[in-house]
Amino acid sequence: MVDLEFIQKSPQFDESEIMKRDDLAPEKLVQMIAEKKAENVSDLLPTDFLICCDTVIASGSKIFGKPRDRTQQLERLRSLNGNSHSVFSGVCLKYQNKTRSFFIESKVFFGDNKDEMLEWYASTGDGMDKAGGYGLQSAGAVLVEKIEGCYYNVMGLPLHQLLKEIDILLQKK
Repeated sequence: MVDLEFIQKSPQFDESEIMKRDDLAPEKLVQMIAEKKAENVSDLLPTDFLICCDTVIASGSKIFGKPRDRTQQLERLRSLNGNSHSVFSGVCLKYQNKTRSFFIESKVFFGDNKDEMLEWYASTGDGMDKAGGYGLQSAGAVLVEKIEGCYYNVMGLPLHQLLKEIDILLQKK
């Protein structure tokens, strides 16, 4: 993995209003949220390197963030079940006076899972803090048949592209 020391800071930004917008494509939406998060991180030192990220699920014309409760999580799992969907992560990087933003898309194919499996998964509480209501890096992995694209994007931070973009940002004059 990547051996970096970091401090996690929570931006003072509520993304709920942007998530309600239906005029934005999912890739624009996540990139905008990441940029707004970056604008709202306080107490940065001039030497700090900031990485802000957000992830959403797009299934047809629907965009899913984190579920608000178990009922909504189960509804989303049922709609994703047996189908493919896209996972979009938007990332905003800031260092000194330079900023760079990008997005990544990966495709996830849910298996045709029995409803009892979806109910069991929702009952575990896993995935409530994740876009779409499932976590690939935990018990939600049993729901997924295959992935096309970056595995780490589906987990929430596209590491390969992140390192490429950091390199580009640091080369900027």
